[in-house]
Amino acid sequence: MCVTTTEEQRKTAWMTTESLADFLDPNDSSKTVEGYPAPLRAVLIAKKP
Repeated sequence: MCVTTTEEQRKTAWMTTESLADFLDPNDSSKTVEGYPAPLRAVLIAKKP
């Protein structure tokens, strides 16, 4: 698991709506504007037994 960055989730020419930066606290990017922890990214690998 690792923190999702604003570089990964940014506005582009194809995406004109809000991006991650719009939802993070401008004074503390480790939390959202509501005060929750910033989103994490995780990779899960499952194997069939």
